[in-house]
Amino acid sequence: MKALYERYGRRDLPASWERYIHPDVVMHVPGFDRQSWPEMDSKLIAAFDDLAITVFDQLAKGDKAATRWLLSGHHTGQLLDHPPTGRYASFTATTVDRIEDGKIIDRWSDADFPGFLQKLAE
Repeated sequence: MKALYERYGRRDLPASWERYIHPDVVMHVPGFDRQSWPEMDSKLIAAFDDLAITVFDQLAKGDKAATRWLLSGHHTGQLLDHPPTGRYASFTATTVDRIEDGKIIDRWSDADFPGFLQKLAE
């Protein structure tokens, strides 16, 4: 699953979703579902010219993979109701994915995305 994160750096979302996300994925993440996840990722890529995801750790056991990662970049475009600030912004997250047939079928994530958005408003 590390390849999924690496593709963000290449801004290759449609191919990533096709290759790594099961069509019936269940998001156990408040505010996100199969439709809103790629929509938000596309908005992030558009709002951060240098958006990068850094994988710190990834462990797998059985059908699950846990990943600790950092999303970072300079805020250069509109993101939701936040106009561009030019400032560097980042957040870390820990994600646990259940894999079925090589694709994420369940996702749990612990990320302070609301805090990330709050930093953009300051």
